[in-house]
Amino acid sequence: RGIWDPDEGRYTNVAMHMLDSGDWLVPHRSEEVAHWTKPPLTYWAIAASVEVFGRNPWAARFPAALSYLLCAWLCFRMARRLAPGSERLAALVFATMLLPFGAAQLITTDFLLAACEGLALWGSVEARFGHGRHARRWLALMWAGFGLAFLAKGPPGLLPLLAVFVFDALTPADGAGRQ
Repeated sequence: RGIWDPDEGRYTNVAMHMLDSGDWLVPHRSEEVAHWTKPPLTYWAIAASVEVFGRNPWAARFPAALSYLLCAWLCFRMARRLAPGSERLAALVFATMLLPFGAAQLITTDFLLAACEGLALWGSVEARFGHGRHARRWLALMWAGFGLAFLAKGPPGLLPLLAVFVFDALTPADGAGRQ
């Protein structure tokens, strides 16, 4: 299908201006009008995909679809740590949910945000419940994921960090994954 206005058209338009102008730092809707309503990660992902796969709706939607697959894989990885043996079911349940499946076919910031936050939460889960000798690496992944989430949506991308802090404060550490 074609690009739907207004949202898909706006995100794609800004990404195309990045490609055409070579300016990947200042998002523009036109030559004269800068577009500062969203952080740049979604625009960068769309522009990179279009650069690789061509100027077509499929290429513009590819980052969302890839983010959907990453989210399913992250469900698998977190379930492997938290509920061993249920990882395939967890990924399957996520992948077959109607809303995520449908959202993966839209050009928005939302699925890229979900993938970044999922990456951050995977790092947090591994740091907390995994092997202690790699906890710092997992925490670095968590912070990188939250940094990318901020680049995808701005301050709302950091909201799951509050849940991580509250969980960490309210649950006693058993020594595994903690230093």
